[in-house]
Amino acid sequence: MANPIINFFLGNDDQDEESNSRNHLDKKAYEDKIDAAVDGDIVFFKPEDSNSTRKFVDYLKAGRSIIINITNLLPESKSETLTFVQGALLVLEGQMFEVGVDIYLCTPAHIEVVRQLGRY
Repeated sequence: MANPIINFFLGNDDQDEESNSRNHLDKKAYEDKIDAAVDGDIVFFKPEDSNSTRKFVDYLKAGRSIIINITNLLPESKSETLTFVQGALLVLEGQMFEVGVDIYLCTPAHIEVVRQLGRY
């Protein structure tokens, strides 16, 4: 069975049928858990279109860090999503780091990201 964390970061959608069924059934419970996230939690997103950007900003305003995997978006949706989130981060004095191809860590102002030279 495929690891959902690895699938998230690699954008791998080749999951077996049992995994897809379980993921579909657990979607509501997962969304409820995301809504209950608290300050300091990291929220993961893999949007299917650029309409999800408002939710990203809501989490940033609430003091939560987010990781956005935009590998599945069309090029124009990728651009719209990044522009919107970057604008929000500018206003909120947050930061954005590209941690992989089309994968971004976004943090609010009070979260410090420590980078090791030559390793990031």
